[in-house]
Amino acid sequence: MVSKKGKKVFAFDLGKASIGYCVREGLEINEVKSLIIEAEHAEVVSQRTRRRIHKTINSHKKREEFLNKLWIEAGLKILERTDVRFKKEFPAKNEDVVYTSCLLRIALLQNKKMEEWQIYKALHGAIQHRGYDAKADWYNAKNKDEKDNVERAKNYTGGLIKNERYSYPCYYEACRLGLWLENEPNNLQKCVPLNGAQKVRTAGFVAPRELVEKELKQLWENAQKQLPQLRRFTAEYFMYGPSGIAYGAYKNNDFSSYNQIEGVLGQRIPKFNNRIIMKCKLLPKRNVCKAATIENISFVLLMKLKNLRLTISTGDKIILTAEQIKAIYENKLPIWRENLIKLRKDKKPTFSIGSSDIKKVLAEKVVDEIEPLKANIGGRSSFCRTACRIMNKIILAGIDKPGQDLDISEFIDDPKSPNPITDREIKTMLAKIGSWHNLYVPDNRNELQEQASDAREKTDLLIGNITNPIVRNRLQILRDLLLDLKKKYGEPDEMVFEFIRSGIDNSLLASKIAKETEAYQKKQEKCNEELVQKLKRVDAFSGKNLEKLKLLELQNGECVYSGKKIGISDFDRCEIDHIFPRSRGGNDALYNKVLCCKEENQIKKERTPYEWLHTDPERWSIYVARISKLRDKLGKKKFNLLISTPEECAKTIEKYNALAETGQIARAAQSIAAFVFSWGLQTAGDNRRIFVSNGANTAAIRRTYGLNKLLGDDVKKNRANDKHHALDAICISFSRDYKYDAAKRTDEIQNVERGLFKKIVAEAIGNLIPYPYTNDKPFKGNFAPREMIYGKRVGTDGKIYLVKRDVLESVKRDEKSIAYIWDREIRGDLLAKWQSYTNAEWAELLKNYRHPKKQTIVKKVLFIEKADAQVEYDTNGRERIEEFVDFGNKGVHGQFKHSKGQTGRILYYDIQGKIKVWTIYSNQNKQEAKEKMNQQGFKLYRNGEMFYPGCLVYIPQEFRVGKNDYQPGIYKFVRVENSKKGLILLEDNNGLPILTNVGYLAGVNFRRINRTELETIARK
Repeated sequence: MVSKKGKKVFAFDLGKASIGYCVREGLEINEVKSLIIEAEHAEVVSQRTRRRIHKTINSHKKREEFLNKLWIEAGLKILERTDVRFKKEFPAKNEDVVYTSCLLRIALLQNKKMEEWQIYKALHGAIQHRGYDAKADWYNAKNKDEKDNVERAKNYTGGLIKNERYSYPCYYEACRLGLWLENEPNNLQKCVPLNGAQKVRTAGFVAPRELVEKELKQLWENAQKQLPQLRRFTAEYFMYGPSGIAYGAYKNNDFSSYNQIEGVLGQRIPKFNNRIIMKCKLLPKRNVCKAATIENISFVLLMKLKNLRLTISTGDKIILTAEQIKAIYENKLPIWRENLIKLRKDKKPTFSIGSSDIKKVLAEKVVDEIEPLKANIGGRSSFCRTACRIMNKIILAGIDKPGQDLDISEFIDDPKSPNPITDREIKTMLAKIGSWHNLYVPDNRNELQEQASDAREKTDLLIGNITNPIVRNRLQILRDLLLDLKKKYGEPDEMVFEFIRSGIDNSLLASKIAKETEAYQKKQEKCNEELVQKLKRVDAFSGKNLEKLKLLELQNGECVYSGKKIGISDFDRCEIDHIFPRSRGGNDALYNKVLCCKEENQIKKERTPYEWLHTDPERWSIYVARISKLRDKLGKKKFNLLISTPEECAKTIEKYNALAETGQIARAAQSIAAFVFSWGLQTAGDNRRIFVSNGANTAAIRRTYGLNKLLGDDVKKNRANDKHHALDAICISFSRDYKYDAAKRTDEIQNVERGLFKKIVAEAIGNLIPYPYTNDKPFKGNFAPREMIYGKRVGTDGKIYLVKRDVLESVKRDEKSIAYIWDREIRGDLLAKWQSYTNAEWAELLKNYRHPKKQTIVKKVLFIEKADAQVEYDTNGRERIEEFVDFGNKGVHGQFKHSKGQTGRILYYDIQGKIKVWTIYSNQNKQEAKEKMNQQGFKLYRNGEMFYPGCLVYIPQEFRVGKNDYQPGIYKFVRVENSKKGLILLEDNNGLPILTNVGYLAGVNFRRINRTELETIARK
């Protein structure tokens, strides 16, 4: 057994919503934690949405200002927003005036005689739509928003109008509102009908730009007929401003200085001259080029040819020679050049190399199905043109030692030219790319960070290159954590990372990859359930048999080596074999395992299939042919291992083991660690100190030592228990010592007794308290604002009520639901009827319900949201009712919106000395609330300390809840279950719920604690 003191290891389990970490020396665990981070902490999507809304509002204001400017210059009177005619959309009873915007536009298009204010309102309504233009020069077909908008524009007409004469946005709006019919084009309905009306603005469609332009042009020309003063301005000037053309500031440099929006269709034009261009991976002082350049396309496809591994009929693996690559390249180059010309003409050619292009230059027959090699031409490359040209020359010329044999004179710039590429730059690049047979493309951009003066500055530069704000924030947390651990424990001997891959809510990987991983895991779980049922039906279920059946399904029900058919009843005579033996470095992944007959495995011994069967050409040929038929089911990894030489098997295993290290996040985390500890860029071999583990290893350690039981689940990891992040971190810290023991023929942590290891982990996990990283800020929780406007009403009893409008059909057939209806007649009528109707009859009644007094069809009614509401006022004089705030302005009040729920709770003693809960809503000020409590003579508990969902509390005395006794310690404050009764839900450090009373907790003097106190208490 090893001594407790040994190598010092820092281990991290990194996710979006959590960071588990462990610091150990030998078997002594110095520190282990589960940091819980709100998944969307540091997100900027909502900020971006708010910025978009703000920009849209400003654009509308600018267009309105332009219309007003023309109106004033023409000597006309603007219809002010405060004018009742501006606000009004529908006429009063017996009033023969059109107020509705879309109808006013129709009237103007039909040249009907109109008042000056009506013409203004018609034009004002028309300029609210700018329309979507898929033909704009900056349109990006790959952008999801653009794709969605194209579909929305296609859906706009919806087959509502057949006659092209009426193909204007105003007709479509009026048609959807039920105010206009195509068969009665001159009849304008002045009131929205009770049935058949639709929303004019929905997420499903948007007006195409060409229809908006068509309508605005015709409206202006018709307005000029009725108001000759407007003839001084052309329709083009009205729409586009001084340029007279769409996107004038973009298309004509003479108008590029126009920063303000000019024209009612004016908009700020996207500018591309202020974008930060990334640096080249190979020549980090140079900017990357566009992906759609011949240099980049050539480099991408040449590298794919260079890395191509092909299986010939004998089962041997071959690579393309430099001569073969050059032959393919010279054949395809003219086609790529032609395609680039087509690309500039808005055509969409592909840049690829097909299987036929490759097979033409091969002498041997290939058994692989060669997928087309393609180059992505969207956006920018990762390299500059010069770097691409250098790499292309090396590949095509087959230069094995580029640093020695490559003539670089053609790539060096004249020293007098601005920012010239130097001899030293290129030589530095060539020193890092390896040889032709082992060509490597490093990311040399870290050189810029290495030149920074200290660890924080270096890591700031590196983290700044990460575009995802959430990932950037988590890397900052990691950096700060590393600096803190360095201060406490010094420099580690090893550092091991694992990156959570599954679950869109906790993976740091790109959302697409995270979703794919999660979907794959769900598919595997479903498949496993089916296999378990299959085994249980024949009374053969066990963990080992489940793995055997899984492998058998992939092998089409046959022994992979002999081809003999295998059934579940044969499992006792079968063994699971590691294709590349564990004793020689093979891993325990599923792709390195096959099911075979026991006698075949005994003959194979510690050899690869190639070593065993290759000496008999006939048998090897039959074997390769049979395995090739199973290739799709086996998968690429397993197929390659089954037919490869030992050397190739070792490379394959090493490649897939190292895949976890190659992602952007993994590289960034490793670089941050290297900078913090001044280790420089990590190299292979003995000098390496930073490693990346995979989830399979961690799961294997948990399974081997029965660690899942520590979290209350014998079979799988209990993700509901936040301790699992820390448990994983402990396992990750030992993952480098978890190896195959040839003598015991099993995997285990080297030189550690199983019982002792489990005891050490149990002690570390038992005392652990997961805590929120954002401990000094309340969790948002599930408090998204409701998309609803609420109104204030005063009842006949003099009390204030908050009401909302909703569909009548939502009312359930029970007394409680009906009681929330505000209208007394409807409420009384339904209360008298509900018991005599079945559910089906009730639904039909509400669908066609008429008001009992007015006899009008009722579709929506007011419902009581808050009864006997207490109105308060904020510092701006706005009314506030609990979590509802009056957002009305300019004399319009009584319109309330729901805010994001409560921020936290303050405990206080009322005049009778009874402890109660005061809720602080997100629209309220904590200090104001405390002052109000003091004014009412209430005494604050612990000076008004605020408790919020997710915070940690310390209970200094033993306490009892029901029949259970609980020890003094730290607990999580989950929520207040019932404010009036003072019921509070806590959680212990195993996630188990404890429902108790606020009076009892105050009696034992519980308090909220911060992270510093947590660590102090935990150490004690």
